[in-house]
Amino acid sequence: TAGKPFTGGTSGGWRLPGVIGLTAWLKANATWYANSPGSASPQPGDIIIFSNSGSNADASGNLDHTGIIETVTGNNLTTIEGNSSNAVRRNTYMNYPASNRIVGWGRLK
Repeated sequence: TAGKPFTGGTSGGWRLPGVIGLTAWLKANATWYANSPGSASPQPGDIIIFSNSGSNADASGNLDHTGIIETVTGNNLTTIEGNSSNAVRRNTYMNYPASNRIVGWGRLK
């Protein structure tokens, strides 16, 4: 996803309002992987979607945070996220497949 332009949004195609809108765009225009057994592993550059309510079911509507995957090592991944404790920072998630906060990730085709 990194380095590839978004289209289909507002403001000339790049602006996708809100995490719910971004998730819908990824499902319609990219390859979407739910955080569930059997899903393909995330890759650097994928857009990751979180639910801070602890419900990783994307149908819940509780999609409220996003980031970009920087590295994946086994079942651990590191992201770069904005508005993380009021800053842009790296966050590491250990054993991401078991996380109930990680809804899934999208990858441009």
